[in-house]
Amino acid sequence: MNARQTPPIDSQAVQRLRDRLRLRPDDGRAWLELARNLSRGAPGQELFHAIEQSIRSLPENDEVWSLAAAVQERIRGPEAARQWLEHTAEQNPGLAAPQLALARLESARNPEKAVDRYRGILAKFPTDTRAKSQLEDLQIRLGDAHREAGHWRTALAAYREVESARAHDPAVMNNIGCCLMGLESPDEAEGYFGRALALDPRLVQARLNAGLIHAYRGDNAAAISAIEQILEKPDLHSALRKSARTLVDIMTEQQRLAPVISRSLESGCVDELQSALESAPERLLQPDPAFMEKLSSLAGQLRELSPVPELPPRCEEAAALPLIEALALCKVEWRVEEFGALAERLADPENRFAPDSREHAVRIAWKACLDRRDQDVTQLQGAAGEAWLRYWHARLLGMTPDKHPGQFKAVANTAQDLTLTPPEFVPGTVRSTLVDLRPTLPDGVCSAAFQYLSLIAIHGFSDGNGRIAQFVLNWEAERAGLPTFVIDQEMRQPISRSKDQAWLHGDFGPLFTDLARTAVRTEQFLEQLRGIPVPPDFSTKFPL
Repeated sequence: MNARQTPPIDSQAVQRLRDRLRLRPDDGRAWLELARNLSRGAPGQELFHAIEQSIRSLPENDEVWSLAAAVQERIRGPEAARQWLEHTAEQNPGLAAPQLALARLESARNPEKAVDRYRGILAKFPTDTRAKSQLEDLQIRLGDAHREAGHWRTALAAYREVESARAHDPAVMNNIGCCLMGLESPDEAEGYFGRALALDPRLVQARLNAGLIHAYRGDNAAAISAIEQILEKPDLHSALRKSARTLVDIMTEQQRLAPVISRSLESGCVDELQSALESAPERLLQPDPAFMEKLSSLAGQLRELSPVPELPPRCEEAAALPLIEALALCKVEWRVEEFGALAERLADPENRFAPDSREHAVRIAWKACLDRRDQDVTQLQGAAGEAWLRYWHARLLGMTPDKHPGQFKAVANTAQDLTLTPPEFVPGTVRSTLVDLRPTLPDGVCSAAFQYLSLIAIHGFSDGNGRIAQFVLNWEAERAGLPTFVIDQEMRQPISRSKDQAWLHGDFGPLFTDLARTAVRTEQFLEQLRGIPVPPDFSTKFPL
């Protein structure tokens, strides 16, 4: 028998229950058991009578009401069952059970609405342990669903609702840690993995995640060592073994590439890096089929777009433009009256900034924006496209180990609530996108938007995905004679929303509208800065 099939009616059990109820007609548990058995067959009068007697005898048993609703659903449909429960709950305001049954029914169809209903029940019946327990279970299921989809922030919010009540549940502690790791908070995540292991030292998932903390901190050797110890366990579940093996493969590849990326930055040439990438393990070069299907569909929509959206013409080249782009890339706010002094301070080679300072980040982004002008964005579409993408990512982030410059991610990350490419599929997906899809689009706003959207959606790097996506967006814009898009604080949220609209629903209109708004704001910035000197020889002062 299929596990999902309803078991047949147990005729002997039904007869025993009938005999018992003749002797004890007030036995509510027997009526409920009889109703359960009879519900496996076609609905009939005996079933209806058994349910009626169960409700009469056990009015606060929510299982009785759920069974009655299930029978209603079989006969009249789900909406009729819901309406019946709603009516029953209204007619019996002093009973929690029918309201619990209604919340349980809704949890399968509309979990968020069910959460609100459970909260309403607890407001009315604050000591009802059933409502508390069922609400906690629902919050955990919601958290699990969002976590598995990579919606880290939403998942974390669901787990936080039950954190105090389920403080002794190692799985909940581990899952909170997973969300925090996905949200790039490794220190806090480490504490939750430790709590999970203190509760259950055998919880392999938590031990695996604790090992990944080392990778977040740029210590791949320690991470690999910790995970290989887990792989030595003979009873390790096959799915966990595969996941752990993949992580070791990715981190080993990162170790191999790190010195090559460093030498590429020193030379400004990616030949050695490209050669190294050609010998990457074949198992890490497969594109994500679902992502490629989605990206191919979006590229097709953009190719067929007519008319092509118009944008303001590219403004007259201004010395301030690369710096204000760098400030936006690094999410640094600035004021017109301070811009000249800021430019002088950043351009002075005597000023040494800490590697983790905003000034250092802006300085290296500024130089990258300037140096980009001498390069052709089509280099991203050639055989060395992945190497050049990694190179420019490393240029933008600088050689800061904890940011993994030029390295694709080893652990799943987040971009709002978009579902992103799993780490093992990133290299193959990036290569297919750059080499197979981008060349099918003509230069212009459509190709720029596609590159921006695809890099955000793939989210292939451990850090700096938004930075490299905006950098390539403006690189594409320069080649096509489009204006530069300085996505400052005011435009970040609108662009984020319109980007999601394009990715999730294929509606590019809002994104093009917001890019046009961004171009107009960029021109306004430059007009405000006209006459303020920017050091012209900045790029030559700081060789790679």
